[in-house]
Amino acid sequence: MSNPAGRKLRILCLHGYRQDAETFRRRIGALRKKLNSLAEFEFVEGSLEVVAGDESGIPGEEGRAPGRGWWFSREDGFFRATHHSDYQRGFEVRNIVFINSGLQICVTYARFVVLVSGFKSRCSLHAAFYEHVIPTPSLHVCGLADQIVDVSMSEDFAACFSDAIIVRHSGGHFVPCTPEVTPPLIEFLARFKRAVAEHAQKNEQT
Repeated sequence: MSNPAGRKLRILCLHGYRQDAETFRRRIGALRKKLNSLAEFEFVEGSLEVVAGDESGIPGEEGRAPGRGWWFSREDGFFRATHHSDYQRGFEVRNIVFINSGLQICVTYARFVVLVSGFKSRCSLHAAFYEHVIPTPSLHVCGLADQIVDVSMSEDFAACFSDAIIVRHSGGHFVPCTPEVTPPLIEFLARFKRAVAEHAQKNEQT
């Protein structure tokens, strides 16, 4: 008989804008080690290629690295968290378990979500995602020094969830592995690991 208590969570990790799956995997390496007893991580690649800023021809994008993205908010391949738009080109996801900064989509069907530098999409085509309170349990990690997604944007997004925990840290726009964040994240994930183990144990007894 298997040991339900030993089963790990499987967490889907979606990278931020101008990153890719491998870059994200490396950047959260220290955090993954701390969460090793709780979870396994799977990384997926954004569906859109984001060219280097110097090659994009878009004013203000000079010097930005190439990578991958999930949607553009303008026909010229532009995206910014603060940009209001009626245009979208890209990939929509509805079952997300872990989201890095940059991608905010409806997460109604996930067991839980962890959002780092999360924000409400300002694309009008996504407005329906926020018409109703999202029941998915969520942990929102906000950087008080974040210059890309202001902490107020993350707090506003957290208000869309009925079961939300907000964790603030003193850093910027990254996934932290600090005493401010790691303990509450471990506690949050452990809650669902226990629930999965209890469910598996009941199934084995029937």
